[in-house]
Formats: sequence, C-alpha cells, structure tokens
Amino acid sequence: MTVDKDKKKRVNNIVGSIKKVYGDKAIGTLKERYEDIKITFHKTHSYEVNAMLDGGIAKGKILELYGAESSGKTHLALEQISIEQKNDVNFHAAWVETEGSFNAEDAIKLGVDMERLALVTQDDELVADDCMEIIRGLAASGEFGMIVVNSVAGLTPKAEVESNLDKQNIALTARLMSKFLRLVAGQLSKHKCTLILVNQIRTNLNSMYATSITTGGKAVAFYASQRVEMKREKLMSGEPINENDGLKIRCKVTKNRLSKGNPFKICYYYAIYEKGIDGTLELGTVLTREGILTKKGAWLRLENEEGDVIKVPSDNGDVEAKWNGNANFVKFVKENDSARIFFEKLLEKKMAEGKVGVAL
Repeated sequence: MTVDKDKKKRVNNIVGSIKKVYGDKAIGTLKERYEDIKITFHKTHSYEVNAMLDGGIAKGKILELYGAESSGKTHLALEQISIEQKNDVNFHAAWVETEGSFNAEDAIKLGVDMERLALVTQDDELVADDCMEIIRGLAASGEFGMIVVNSVAGLTPKAEVESNLDKQNIALTARLMSKFLRLVAGQLSKHKCTLILVNQIRTNLNSMYATSITTGGKAVAFYASQRVEMKREKLMSGEPINENDGLKIRCKVTKNRLSKGNPFKICYYYAIYEKGIDGTLELGTVLTREGILTKKGAWLRLENEEGDVIKVPSDNGDVEAKWNGNANFVKFVKENDSARIFFEKLLEKKMAEGKVGVAL
C-alpha cells in the first residue's frame, strides 16, 4: 500500500492549526512526544522491590503503599527520599504529615537532608483541603521530585473539622481525593514528580467475610499507577538477620500499569533498624534465581558457558567468583563495591529486557 502524501499533508495542517491555538505541546506524534512520556524509575535499595515493580518506583506517577501498622510503609518512603537526595544534590522533596507522627530523628538517621525536605503538617487550621492545594502548587512548580502523603487515612477535610463528633460525614475524604487526584495527576506527569500515598487498611464490615479495604475511596486505587501491599513477616531461624537487627517485609503488587508482564508479584526484603534496606542480603538469592550465579551444594559460583568459574572485579583486583555459602557472598559484596556494581549491572541488563522475576 502506497503512502497517501496528500492525507499526511492534511493531518499535518490539522496538527499545526491546533498548535497555533493551544501551543506546541498540546499535540504531537508519538515520535515527537516520546522523550516527554518515556517512563523512568526511582531505584530502591532492594533489588527484589525494583524487579517486582519492573524497574522501581515510576517517576511522575502515583504510588500507593498500604498495609497494617508497622509494616515499613513510612520507612520505605523516607528512605527513598534519602536515596534521591544522595543521587542528586538538587533533588527536593515534600512530606505532608497528617498523622502527627513524623519523627525527624528517624529521617536524619536514614540520611534525609533536612534543608531539602519541605514539611507540611495538618492541624486544626491547615486542614486536608489546604494540604491538597499545597500539593498541587508543589507539583505544578516543577521544583519537587517527590511528594509523600502520610497518610491518606489521616486526612481531615474542613467539613469534618467544623462538624460535631457525633455527626456522620459520609465519604468526605473519598470525594476530596477523587477531585484532588483528577487535578494533580497531569501536573505530576508533566514535571516528573512522584506522589507517594501512604495508606492504611480497614475491615469492610459490609462484607460477609470481613475483607480488608483501603481508606480514601476508589479514586486512590484508580489513579495510582502502582499499588503495593506491605506486611511484616516473622523472621525464621537461618535467615540473615534476627528480630533484634530489623524487619522482614513482604510486598505484594496489587496494581502496576507499567508492568512488562505479570504485574501481580510478591517479594521480600530486609530493613535494618536505623539503617534502612540492606539489598546485599537478598542479592545472592536474586542472582541465583535468575541463573546468573550457579549453586552447587553450599557453593555459589559464577561460571562461563563451559561451566568453569570465572573472575569478577573486586576492590583489590579480579578474584575467582566462588563463595562457600550465601553469608560469605554477602560479606564479599559488602566489602567490595566493585563487585557489587558488577552484579548490579548484570541485573540491570536482565531487568531492561524484562527477564527478572521475583518470588511468587
């Protein structure tokens, strides 16, 4: 079939006339707009979480972290701000606190730069409606790379503040979030600002089986590009840490519009008290599962196609890639940044190809 040059000319004329009225960015071909809409990611310190989300936390999108209390939601959001600030000296973030539980000492221990974190605190005068307007302004400014709301359940609309305690205020937060997310989604995408909504779960008493639901109405789940349910898991004997060291967190993706395959994945990671996520504890498991490392008995080995052990870089030169047990592999990676970077690049390559999986 031949190309209809006259039709192409007519289409270009139509597009050109729209641009004259609404501006050059109002319309364009996918080729012209590709760089603007291309999805990039914030990398967490957990290789498993990055793989589970098919790249990490999407920039310019909405991520909902929800689950029971003490399941690592706030910790993960705080640590991500710290990571981005360390990677970019010009990265600024905002934190909207609705629960009155923000702990500055925890933020500092995780490495958050206080001068590059704007804090908004909801109270009797600054209600949820005001907080939402502030977030809209921050997103529209283009100066903030990440905004965290902690939490959706704690948002108190003006109408609720002004009413008596015994008055029923049905779905006030849900209506507020529905309107707010419609207005802010475009600004977030335009300026590559990520909005992280920390949320809680409630028991749905209208259900026969007492199922769990999230607060804030259905709009939150609809507008979120990624939704992750988080839960604290019991640490068993033989695991790399114990209860005195930190937590084991289970993450389950319940929505991921950006997935390259099956979006409904589950993973586990370890969070060390006052230090954050320790990805090296899971690195050996990920590399073995993906076939990068070969496990023979207790030994972890990096082999070539002939099955021979090859060498990997270390801070003191190349060494044979074999370790007796995962604990020795973890120790080696912790002590040698060159090796850690080497293995990270191997994982990044597989992830870019959409081949890295997680523990389902």
